[in-house]
Amino acid sequence: YRAFWGCTSLTSVNLGNLTTIGYDCFDEAFRGCRNLTSVDLSSISNVSGEKSFNSAFYGCTSLTTIDLSGITSITGTTAFSYAFNGCTNLTSVDFSGLTSVNGLTVFNQAFHNCTSLSSIDFSNLASINGSSPFSSAFNGCSSLASVNFTSLSSLGSGVLAFAFNNCTGLTTLSFPALTASSFGSYTNQFNNMLSGCTGVTVHFPAAIQSTIGSWSSVTSGFGGTNTTVLFDL
Repeated sequence: YRAFWGCTSLTSVNLGNLTTIGYDCFDEAFRGCRNLTSVDLSSISNVSGEKSFNSAFYGCTSLTTIDLSGITSITGTTAFSYAFNGCTNLTSVDFSGLTSVNGLTVFNQAFHNCTSLSSIDFSNLASINGSSPFSSAFNGCSSLASVNFTSLSSLGSGVLAFAFNNCTGLTTLSFPALTASSFGSYTNQFNNMLSGCTGVTVHFPAAIQSTIGSWSSVTSGFGGTNTTVLFDL
């Protein structure tokens, strides 16, 4: 907790043998380390517990990439809330090993104002559960152009509500793995997902048009302007 907060001369961190993160471990750990450019977290496979990475890299303005590809599951309230908030030079985040996210506001404002973020890999993320875990997660990520949720097939309540608000450069979202049974009893998974966005095209499988095509969140363009919704996958 706050272990290296404000260590402005710290430039790199190697935690290459660490595998499991629990409650409060990296809460604000590197906050304000404005010269930190490199962090090796590739060996971490499991993140569980409240505030595991809460505000961990808040304001690390020199951080450009981060490898979290070993993480397979994230569980816990606010586990990554504000984790990379204000990392204005962060260009890519690798979550390619992540399969499940479960918890209240897990990624709340995690990448808020990461204005250089252009690539995020959620290619194996299959399940998102818990109330609003991606709330405002990418708020203000103006360089993020497209996100493909390649494997996403199970969605809990409100999981992507406001997720991409004010992503002014966003053009494409794709959800190729969703089925009619992906939504359970909820109809609020996409509420205002594109608030503050203009001209985004959202792709869904043709087979789910009869399931979600009439939802108010869909017909309103997910709260965005000039949204195009296509059931073409």
